[in-house]
Amino acid sequence: MILPAEPQKIFEIITDYENIIRFFPTQLKKMQIINKNENDTVTEETISISSVIKKNFTQQTRHKILGDFIRESLIISGPLKGTILRIQLQKENNSTNISINADIKTSLKYRIVVPLIKKEYKNILKAFFYKVNTLALQ
Repeated sequence: MILPAEPQKIFEIITDYENIIRFFPTQLKKMQIINKNENDTVTEETISISSVIKKNFTQQTRHKILGDFIRESLIISGPLKGTILRIQLQKENNSTNISINADIKTSLKYRIVVPLIKKEYKNILKAFFYKVNTLALQ
């Protein structure tokens, strides 16, 4: 995905965990920071899904800054425990190339819906980055 905003602005927004909830008003019911230091933040999220199944669940996620404009999030508890989401931003001319790699893990109970989870993740992240881009351009 290529967006016109500067990578620094986008990265500032996607690592502002206290304000991420505003981008996911229907999916993210609660988000709080459990632990934070310079390059590592642990959050706890209460998530509501309502596609194939309707369910609320809580998970904890460790977000690490791995380098310039590289963020990796590992879900450390909850039904998607072990899932890794890696986001990398690269400046390209006057825009930002965003690459997203999601390695989705689930408990045995949810394995049958992994293709739906992947599709939903993709749609949610695409909408998220378009919103972030709009904010970064202001």
